[in-house]
Order: sequence, then C-alpha cells, then structure tokens
Amino acid sequence: MKKKFDILVLEPKSIHWTTVEPYLRNLDKRIVLFAPEKSIEISFNSNPKIYFLHFSILNFLKLFLFDFETVVVADRVFQLKFLKNSIGEYFKETLYLLIRFFFFFLKLRHKKIYITTHFVNGFKYHSPYTLLQKVDRLLWRKLLGRSKGFFVFSTLVKKELEKETDKEVYFAPNATFNLKESQRDKRNRITKVIIPGRVDLRRRDYNWITGLEKFDNLDINFLGRPYDKNSFLSAIKIEEKGYAQNFLNSDHFIPTDKFNEEIENCDILFAPIKKLKNSQRAIDRNLGALFDAIRYGKPLILPSHQPIPDEIKGSAIIYDDTESLNELLNKLSDKEYLEGIKNKAIENSKSFNKNFEEFWGLFN
Repeated sequence: MKKKFDILVLEPKSIHWTTVEPYLRNLDKRIVLFAPEKSIEISFNSNPKIYFLHFSILNFLKLFLFDFETVVVADRVFQLKFLKNSIGEYFKETLYLLIRFFFFFLKLRHKKIYITTHFVNGFKYHSPYTLLQKVDRLLWRKLLGRSKGFFVFSTLVKKELEKETDKEVYFAPNATFNLKESQRDKRNRITKVIIPGRVDLRRRDYNWITGLEKFDNLDINFLGRPYDKNSFLSAIKIEEKGYAQNFLNSDHFIPTDKFNEEIENCDILFAPIKKLKNSQRAIDRNLGALFDAIRYGKPLILPSHQPIPDEIKGSAIIYDDTESLNELLNKLSDKEYLEGIKNKAIENSKSFNKNFEEFWGLFN
C-alpha cells in the first residue's frame, strides 16, 4: 500500500533550507522532504508529520512508492551539472535523468506543481552542451509548462520575476520571527553591531574599513567564516581600527546556537554588500542579510546602491560612502534614535507573516 502525503518538496541545496524551513514548519500537512542530508540539522526529523529522504538515486526511486497531491520543486532539481568528467559521473547523471523522466510522466502529470526559485532567472535552464542536457532541458520545460506558479522569498524577486513570466508568483514566508529578550546587561552602554554571514570579497565590500573611525561606545564584529585568505586579510584590518574580533580567526563554521545568540544580543546588523553591475543579481544574490533582519527583528545598515524590499523599509539605514557610514555609526550613540529604529525593526518582523494569506490558501 502506498504511503499518502499532502506535499512533496524537492530542494537539493542545503544553504536554501533556512528559507524553505519557515513555511514548512507552519504547514499542518503531511510532507515528504527530499533534500540534502545536512537539512536534518534543522530538526525536521522531530516532526511526526514530516518524512525525510536525503538526496540519492535510491531514495528518488522510493518516491515512486508515495502518493501526494502537491509538489514543490526547486529550480535546480532538473539541471544536470556534470561536475566531474568521468564515465562514472556520466552514468550516474544518465540514470538520474531516466528516473526523473519516468517520475515526471508517471507521478507528476496530474499534480499541482509549484517552482521554488531564489533567483529572478533561476527557472531558466543553462545552455545545454550534451544530448543528455538537451533532454533534461526539455523535461524541465515540460515541468514549467504544467506548473501553477512560482514561490519566491523576497518582494524584490517577486516584482522582477513577474516581468519574466505570465505565471503567478507567490511571496512565501522566508523567516519566522520569535521575539526574545536580550540577555545583555541593560546597563551596558556599548552599541553592538554584527556583520553576519560569510566573509567574502566576491560579495562584500570591505574598503570602508580603511576610513573607519573608532567610536568608544560601539562594538563591530564579523560573525562568519572567511571564504579565503584575501577575504580574511581585508576584514581583519578592522582590528587596527580598535575593533577586536571574536570569530574571524576561526576556520570552522560558527555553531547555529552561537550564531543565534550573538545576533539576538546585538543592536543592529550591517551588510556591506558589493555593488553589482547586473541589476537582477543585485536583487537576488544578497538576500541572506535581509532574511536575518526579519528573522531576528533587527535594523539593517546597507549601502545606498542596494535595493531595499518593502518588508524592511523603515528599519533599513543607508550610507553612501565611508564618510556617511561614520556619521551613521556616530548617530547610533543617540539612544532615542537607536531605540526608535530597533522598535521599527521589531514592528516590521511582527507584521511580516500577516501578508501570506494567499500563499497559505494554496495548500488548503
């Protein structure tokens, strides 16, 4: 007898689970998760209504034994990579393609299908170079044609994607806000600024450190592992400005509990995002800090070139250059101003999940 579920979710990238997780946790449905093994760390396996399968060919075959009504497919599921030029890898990809082909025509023909995309053009298949990739692209186009619409996690992506497609685009909840009382001593007069996420010169600009002033009432800390040596050397210069670092020298990922604790106890987040020439990439490649601002209810410092989504307007603070950044950081010593933007950030986060009635209705 086939196992019956309400929803099947296919998402191959572990880094995307921090955005997929919130809406799954709030769905009172029986769900099959076909995902990277690392996603077990998010403790989905503790939910009796969620059945977890990590990504493998054998587990893909197991899905033929399940029955479900709705399918949520990530935009990268049907794209062959051929990362290793070997006979073994070629055979594996061929087998994977055959399984997906039969899975699509035998299991998905009459299902409600939605495509999850984190990028404006993520649903577009990359240029095929081999016969297998051409077949794979044809299969993906068939899936797109039968899909009901797209799930995205930013209003910025939603607005741009609506220009690219005639299908419905739904704004899915990407963060769950839980207000927690800071454990910091209320008498502590130091304003704590956290720069969350990987320290990475490819995506972040650290030139502002050269002209950074020292503010005695301010603590600025990077909360992430350096991507490479050059990224580390650029960021660590902040210590020369008098801002000691607690995490930059580590080669290990910061434990989730420690990451959460540090952000919960800070006053404001800072994302020195690098300016990108491609306008679409500027919208969809730097979403992590925006999600963190909502998830933790924190104001967010951003460069003026970065597009700002509606969900954090009023609690995003903008700077143009190092001089204006110094002025902004100095202004944080005004406790009335600081409390005002902190309260606005909490207000934004509280109202965030009230705007998804249309999305939740898709599963009822």
